[in-house]
Amino acid sequence: MAVKEVGYERLFSFGQYENEKIRMSAEVEPGQNADQVLAGLVLKIAAVEDVLQAYRSQVDAREYLAQRIHEKERQIADSENHIASMKVKIDEITARFEKGELDVDDKLRHACDRESYKSLKERLLAEQKELTDLEERHKKTINDVDLLKQRILKGDFNLEGIEVQVPRRYRPDY
Repeated sequence: MAVKEVGYERLFSFGQYENEKIRMSAEVEPGQNADQVLAGLVLKIAAVEDVLQAYRSQVDAREYLAQRIHEKERQIADSENHIASMKVKIDEITARFEKGELDVDDKLRHACDRESYKSLKERLLAEQKELTDLEERHKKTINDVDLLKQRILKGDFNLEGIEVQVPRRYRPDY
């Protein structure tokens, strides 16, 4: 019996009743081995799904990172406001101290406020660094999404040069 055509179809399930089906078929040319042609289809569908999953993961990462950036910007604004109000209090206490108007409790509060002010400034610097890191990761993810989209549209199903993010449902802290 001569096999003239082979086909392969695979259903990919993403949970929550989300599925994707990919089907391919190929003609078996004279002299070709039908099993090898079928194996090629299996590998091609696996490569297509890998790229599609990478695309979905990168889109998910892009949205997640944008959300984290927004939250971090709010945190930084809150920290800056807290630092500004703390600075005003410290300046007021310092002025009173220089005039000799402070009692022991005021002196202790002044010392505590200065230490708290220092730790707030350190925390602000750490938050700003984290924001910079998030923005760099977000920019790279945006570029990867665009690159994958271009490749998919061209029928180029390879992941070369792409660092695929693990979807949040598997690793919530990427």
